[in-house]
Amino acid sequence: MSGLFVRPRDQLGATAGNDPEARRFVRTLTHVSRIFWIGVGAAGGIVAYRKANETLTGVRERSLRENLTKVARTASNVAASARYLAALSADEQPPAGVVDIRQAPAARR
Repeated sequence: MSGLFVRPRDQLGATAGNDPEARRFVRTLTHVSRIFWIGVGAAGGIVAYRKANETLTGVRERSLRENLTKVARTASNVAASARYLAALSADEQPPAGVVDIRQAPAARR
């Protein structure tokens, strides 16, 4: 891990030469950069924790059938998006037969 922070300091330090002011600036810049990325990582961890907690709460509140239906809808949407993007990247017209299952009536049992 220390190798990640040593190389930029060495490169910047080489440009600073023997000037103590320049070296102090490089040292401060490196510490600020570390603090910034630690903050970004902490914020990302908090967001991920809250999203996972929200998802887990939603899963617990729904029945097994509702959970499986939600997974199927998500998979269908991902597949439809992939087909659409593949058609766009191949310079073709997007497929007209893409069906959104949310519009289909639910099966009754």
